[in-house]
Amino acid sequence: MRRLRTLLFAATAMCSALTVGACDDAEPQPIAVTQQEITIDLESNLNTHIVGMADALVFMDNSVLANDFSVLMASAMTGASPDPVDPTLPPVDPPAPEPMNFDQRQAATDLVRAIMDSVFSPDFVEEKTSTSVTFKLPADAFCMSDTITTSPTGEELIESSLDADCAASYADMVIRLRVTSMAAGNLDIELLVGEARHAPLRLEIYRGKLALELDLAALKATINTVMTAQGQTDIELPEVMQGRLRAELVKNGDKDFTASFSVLSAVSVRFQVDGELIALDLAPKSPAFSARFDGVNKQISLELDAGAIDLSIPASLMESSSEMTCTIPIDGTEPICEPVSSSPSIVGTYALHIGGVSGRTVFDGTADQLIFENLGLGDSTSTFSINDLPLVTVDLNPNAQRRLGAVLTSLGDSTGGVKLEVSPLVDLAVALTMKNIADQVTDMEPWMLDELFGVLLDGTAPAVAIREGGVEVLSGNLKLSSKQTTVEVAAGMCLLQAPPSDIVASHPFEELLSGACE
Repeated sequence: MRRLRTLLFAATAMCSALTVGACDDAEPQPIAVTQQEITIDLESNLNTHIVGMADALVFMDNSVLANDFSVLMASAMTGASPDPVDPTLPPVDPPAPEPMNFDQRQAATDLVRAIMDSVFSPDFVEEKTSTSVTFKLPADAFCMSDTITTSPTGEELIESSLDADCAASYADMVIRLRVTSMAAGNLDIELLVGEARHAPLRLEIYRGKLALELDLAALKATINTVMTAQGQTDIELPEVMQGRLRAELVKNGDKDFTASFSVLSAVSVRFQVDGELIALDLAPKSPAFSARFDGVNKQISLELDAGAIDLSIPASLMESSSEMTCTIPIDGTEPICEPVSSSPSIVGTYALHIGGVSGRTVFDGTADQLIFENLGLGDSTSTFSINDLPLVTVDLNPNAQRRLGAVLTSLGDSTGGVKLEVSPLVDLAVALTMKNIADQVTDMEPWMLDELFGVLLDGTAPAVAIREGGVEVLSGNLKLSSKQTTVEVAAGMCLLQAPPSDIVASHPFEELLSGACE
């Protein structure tokens, strides 16, 4: 017995001598810190990550692929037609990438300086203790209004003044930032809102990472307190608002960072709009998304592994009225117009289900190519329905484990196009069953009632070249199918836009054809 008491006494003495947490579950305590130390560490840590990220991405400036891809996307969005190519002229070397029109490193440095001056200014310090510094942000950090005037010499002048209404509202939701430190050089920041000091947001500005964590339930309580203080008792907050989200930027080494986003706990949001319920659910996933920016090896890698996503929204909220009623004020000022309320044409609740989103994408700056690995839309069919009746269903590679790989490179010629290689194939099926709402919609195209679109790119090493003028099949076979028409494009041929015709196409695929490449 005496030996047992001796052992217990020794164990107790060791626990007392060791650091906190070695023998119990006590929370770590903040260390002593001064305002000067906080200012130095804040600026140093922000520069490490924000300016460091700018340095890590410099290699993107010289990417021909990035330039060609951006040109294609701009053309697709604007509908611009490609310039004709004269076959009698010698080929032209591909244009060099457009140079950056600003110094991104300087822009990052300026951003850090702006944060320090407008958020963590010594003038904003409200309270200091041996382990914390609290910054109280003034109204003029949020409520400045600019007025543009012209001088007698024609020079444009900008005058800034405090917006009185904004300042009055801000008095009920004053924002404070309480800074503490659990380890030398690492700073923890709580966002405190209002005099009740609700804390919905927490920041970590560490030597090795930046992080942000948001608690949706705390955010709801914060909004409710602020709005009540302002006398806005009729505000409609979500009935349910819960879950925790986190974003991080971690420094792996020189010019090497990883950014990530996580759903730490299940997100559930339920709120009413005009008496209709909207619901959003996100399954927990940590991380759901991550991106590594490696400026040393000139690579950017993105990884997505999101869980199931479910969203429901009343059909009436998806409609908008184009009819307006306007009233002209007696004083002759601008007419006041409001949409005419009418009964919704579609009754029910839309529901979107995505089984998940997964995949890894790597941009290799040395090879100047974009690599896609294990891309997929989860392990089940994605659906868009109304009242449990399907309207759109999507399946990607259902017979190839619902995943695919691809490589995107620049063609390196005067067309400025890109080459897409896929593995093992692309087998996309999109089913439309709009007949389920045909009795409620009168202007629907007939082909939308019951259609099954298919896009199949298969064969040996399937690959296509995508240019502004069309899509060329380099190897393998491309097949666009539907219940009404099918377009097949063999290797060496192109998928082209059909020439203009006085006959209006009754189906989207009727506007496409297989033909010789120009």
